[in-house]
Amino acid sequence: MSFTLFRILVLVWNNSPSWLQRLARALGVTRFVHEVWVPYARLPIPPTERPVRRLLERLIQSDWRCADVGANYGMMTEVMAACTRSKGSVVAFEAHPLNVHLLQRRMKLAGFQEQVIIENKAVSDGSVKTLVLYAGRRRSPNEWNVVGHDVGGNPTRPVMEIPAVSLDDYFGEAPLQLVKIDVEGAEVGVIAGMQAILARQRPVCLVEFHSAEAWNSRQAFLRAGYQIYSLDGNPVAPEHPWELHVLLWPPGPPPGKSVFDNSSPR
Repeated sequence: MSFTLFRILVLVWNNSPSWLQRLARALGVTRFVHEVWVPYARLPIPPTERPVRRLLERLIQSDWRCADVGANYGMMTEVMAACTRSKGSVVAFEAHPLNVHLLQRRMKLAGFQEQVIIENKAVSDGSVKTLVLYAGRRRSPNEWNVVGHDVGGNPTRPVMEIPAVSLDDYFGEAPLQLVKIDVEGAEVGVIAGMQAILARQRPVCLVEFHSAEAWNSRQAFLRAGYQIYSLDGNPVAPEHPWELHVLLWPPGPPPGKSVFDNSSPR
């Protein structure tokens, strides 16, 4: 119930007039809400994302460095941080400023603020230093993106300009063992900007492809020798039609069955 009310309030806030938002900030209302009412610290993971969580829990080793591209409120960021608590780290990229604030607060409440680096940036191909952020459906911060239309293909209006970076430029040759990508249709740019990483670091990747067009960018992984698996462990043929969630496995031995076995302990 608290989470539902939270989402309603976020939608009301995002659709309120700018003058009302400025007044609320000036009166300290937003700061009060941020500090006192924090249901986002206990946000449930939606059923559609639970297979992703299970895979992360079975894949990530304690010393891994992970990238959460499209971190949103930090549900998967927290999972990654818990798996790498002893020696690893997580870099969380999130474009929407409100999401970033909630993400920072959530990591602090969970005790991961030293382990998780949060970047308020869009991740793309590296060709530009800034990108325009477009509103999602009903201006919900869950679906804001840089592609100019919502997940249903309907044009949306530009709202703000934000810094942009490619994964290749950000990480360089630093170790990177896992990348999770969920960017509401902007997967093509993210993947185009990580070609050196695929060739050198060869991280395990979990990608949510939001359209058949974006699915075409899987070719970059195939050229780098990656294998594609569904989240239940079945190999996905290179010519397979659009698959929403996939595991991209780097060249080498295939993943063990325990990675996909929901009954096996981590």
